[in-house]
Amino acid sequence: MSNAHETHPAERWGAELATARLAVIALHGRGQPPSIMRAIAERIDLPDVAWRAPVADDSTWYPFPFTAPIESNQPWLDDALAVIEREVRHLSEVGFDADRVVLLGFSQGACLATHSAITSPRDYRALMSFTGGFIGAPGTTPLGGGRFDSVKTLLSTAAEDSWVPLWRVEETARLLEDLGADVDFRVHPGSAHEVTDDEIEAARALLVG
Repeated sequence: MSNAHETHPAERWGAELATARLAVIALHGRGQPPSIMRAIAERIDLPDVAWRAPVADDSTWYPFPFTAPIESNQPWLDDALAVIEREVRHLSEVGFDADRVVLLGFSQGACLATHSAITSPRDYRALMSFTGGFIGAPGTTPLGGGRFDSVKTLLSTAAEDSWVPLWRVEETARLLEDLGADVDFRVHPGSAHEVTDDEIEAARALLVG
């Protein structure tokens, strides 16, 4: 894989930015197309929300497991984080302050979203992490030198997910709470690597509320 994530523009759907109430930056998982995120958006079904789905080079944000040492996923990880920064900057330039921006991801995209939120804290409207946690080897804790005060956060996962260990999602929930986030942490039984109807309903409630 290359290391720039520059070759594909973000895919867009939903409301136009000129009329949207909120904008969602939606990050797909490893080996997935952005249409996965579009399916999530269609299930949430809010017509006044604009969706932007950046596309990873080779459909992968970084090559090794998210619990590997951060150094092993460089420079791809920093390049992927820069994609989020570009999206946030673009939205700011067209009138969307952070409190009108939602950071959302599934699987590898959820890991990237939570890691970005922790290392570059902003007063986002919400953070939604479907089956993901912060990036780094066991025993490490990423810090960004800021707070995440009162940001509504949805963290959810399967109890026995084979890709994302529950202990890391639990660590992520505790860290976000320590940074001031308002965390809704949900664990559903089984091992299905998917976004459940319960998670969709919780996401819709955050976006409406």
